[in-house]
Amino acid sequence: ERASESISQLKHALAKGDGDTGFDQSSVDEGSDNVDRACDDCGTAASQELQHSHAVNQLKILLQHQERMESEESPSRRKKSFHKPTEAVPADLSALSDLVPIINDQSQYINHLEAEVKFYKEELCELKDREQAVLFENEELHQKLKFLTAECILREQTLLDTSANTQNSRPVGAKDCSTPQPVTSSPAHHKDQAFVTAASGDKAQWTLELDNLKLLYQEKVNILDAQIQSLRKDLSESQKTCKDLEGRLKHQKSLFSARNSSQVGGLCLHCAQHEAVLAQTHCNVHVQTIERLSRERDDLMDALVSLRQSVKEMQQRESNACKQVEHAVQMAEEANFEKTKALVHCEQLRSEMERQKNYLEKELAAQLSKRADDKEALRREMKKEREDLAAMVTALSKDVAVLEAQVERLTREKNSLVNQLEESQGQLASHEMEMNKV
Repeated sequence: ERASESISQLKHALAKGDGDTGFDQSSVDEGSDNVDRACDDCGTAASQELQHSHAVNQLKILLQHQERMESEESPSRRKKSFHKPTEAVPADLSALSDLVPIINDQSQYINHLEAEVKFYKEELCELKDREQAVLFENEELHQKLKFLTAECILREQTLLDTSANTQNSRPVGAKDCSTPQPVTSSPAHHKDQAFVTAASGDKAQWTLELDNLKLLYQEKVNILDAQIQSLRKDLSESQKTCKDLEGRLKHQKSLFSARNSSQVGGLCLHCAQHEAVLAQTHCNVHVQTIERLSRERDDLMDALVSLRQSVKEMQQRESNACKQVEHAVQMAEEANFEKTKALVHCEQLRSEMERQKNYLEKELAAQLSKRADDKEALRREMKKEREDLAAMVTALSKDVAVLEAQVERLTREKNSLVNQLEESQGQLASHEMEMNKV
């Protein structure tokens, strides 16, 4: 209504503009205010906003253009317009005459906007249909992926349980850290798979087993850490002893080389004779010293070889312990991964059960409503049949009453006829008696 009022005011302003020399700015402001109020009020209703928004926007654009043209006019142009009103009137009227087809073609704009809205609604419906199709396809793919994931989880859990049972059956402190081979016999495999399938729904049991497995691996890791610490301590002591022995060996070698190089060349005859006498005198002492040093060197070399062998053995034991720790950590990570997969599988099963429950509840409600409708239809049909039977009984009772009346009438007629017959017989008897008398 306000939009129509604003349009009527604009028409009135245009009519005034045709009679006068120009368009009053106050009427333009009033028309624009009315148009703004119309737009504000039309914002409460979506359909009216769609119908009038285009026309209102064009009206605003034209009014702003008119105001800008009037503001850009120079004072000299305005003075000339006062002196020559006949020349300014056609320009203003030409600018304002553009509003007339917009006002006259408002219904066409509205129809065009309604057609666009209808087209957008149809496109929205098509998009919704496509979205439903994509969601349905996504649901099917999700179901397939869920089944495949469940099969993979069951297969991997079967292999993990078999390997865990084999690992637990072996002693903890064994040095052989080779990976146990899973049992490949088909009856045991099917038995383990059936056990895993039966225990997949029991989340508490899974959690307890995973906690026990985690504690077992933690104890193994602690034991191996203690072994590694002791081996490292022994290794450090052995390396220290080896370094001490190497230092002593080097010292003995330096002493032996110094004693061997203690002979002095280029002596005089007297000194050489004196040296020869001393060498011959102390020859046995040098030989004994050399033999003793050789024996010490051999002992030190043997000790060094044994220490190197012990170091190699300790390094091998340390590497084996590290491998066992890595294997235990890997098994713990695999157990955590299996736990996560089991939790995800349980969550998927829970969501599937919720979906099945909702679907069954909907089906039950539909069946109950259908049963109630059938019961109501049967009740109406039985009521109609009962009314028909009551009408039939009423008609039959009426017929019986009529027949009883006819029977009573016939009985009365029969009785009257019997009485008449008896009277006739009496008259005949009396007549026969009179005839006999005659």
